[in-house]
Amino acid sequence: MADFLYDVVVTDAAQRVALEIVRSLGMNKLKIVTVEKHNNSAAPLAAFSRYSSDFLKVPNYTGKEFIELCSKAETVFPVSTNTVIECCKSVKKKFPEKFLLPDYELLNKVNDKHSLCRIAEEANIAYPKTFSVSNVDELFDAAENMTYPLVLKLANDEGLFLPPCERYAIVEERDKLINYFKRLKKFGKRIILQNYINGVGIGFSVVYDKDKHCLVAFQHQRLREYPLSGGPSTYCKSVHYDIVEKKGRELLDFLEWTGPAMVEFKYDIDKDKLVLLEVNPRYWGSLPLARKAGVNIPFIHYKNIVDGETDSPAEYKNNVKLKFLAADFIAAFKQIKSENAYFTGPFKYSSEFFRPKTSFGIWEFRDPKPAFFYLTSHLSSKKRRE
Repeated sequence: MADFLYDVVVTDAAQRVALEIVRSLGMNKLKIVTVEKHNNSAAPLAAFSRYSSDFLKVPNYTGKEFIELCSKAETVFPVSTNTVIECCKSVKKKFPEKFLLPDYELLNKVNDKHSLCRIAEEANIAYPKTFSVSNVDELFDAAENMTYPLVLKLANDEGLFLPPCERYAIVEERDKLINYFKRLKKFGKRIILQNYINGVGIGFSVVYDKDKHCLVAFQHQRLREYPLSGGPSTYCKSVHYDIVEKKGRELLDFLEWTGPAMVEFKYDIDKDKLVLLEVNPRYWGSLPLARKAGVNIPFIHYKNIVDGETDSPAEYKNNVKLKFLAADFIAAFKQIKSENAYFTGPFKYSSEFFRPKTSFGIWEFRDPKPAFFYLTSHLSSKKRRE
């Protein structure tokens, strides 16, 4: 076996998902180098972790600097969707043994929400009524056959670096439809129009190996998110629903998937009705919850690449709760305001904040520096905006 300078390269060091991957792997004594691009001025959270051995900046994730770094490591974990796409295009071809990633063509199909609907239909997975619209006439023609509220989305966000609130819009009435359409149209992407689906948000998260075998699966339920209308989880819990397991595996088996993915569903528990929203072809934001519930997904991923291990823990604890404290404080405040619950709301949410068994997504007693830099960087960016 070749001697490598590092066990793992972890990209997108400024993202909180990268921080969790570094922690999950570093707790198992692996030597990790975290990487970020030169043009990203955000605090590289993962680099501040005690488990990050080195930190480097590169011009991009396709150039010679990054390729040379990958040659020095046993495995590579790309984090963001854009980085996954870039690695699938080029770097994976040079080091196929170091990655768990799908083929580039499949990745594009899954990352495009309109083509994903066609795949879901072939796989017999329920999905919202969906139209692809390219101009205002098509927009209103499609809306005539739908019931409000409606959801406008970018078909994909490849090459864009947008917060969730800029990638979609929930439209309550016809008069606001054209304004939201124009706001999304400026990004130069195809736009899709969908029915809004009621229900709880459930994420079915997995890693599949190169033989298209599911190494590990995990489910989480969104308890609160920000923006409230649909965004990353700020408060979530581990769950297990048989129908989610069944349909999630059916879809990914049908795709013959490789690597990490999170299948996002809306679930009407009373009606036992499950609807597919999208597939994120990468590691997901609530990843710390899996480790807190008893399953270390990145380490299972690593062991499969290095040792070919396919056995992994099948069970995890249900009802383990995780909170991203700063974001959830804002989400809770917005929810109190939207519900006009100014008397009962503060008591309800303050009791959640001080619940002793709730874990935190960024703060960890054994690894406190990233949380400190996360807070200070957000405060400084807020001051700059003001």
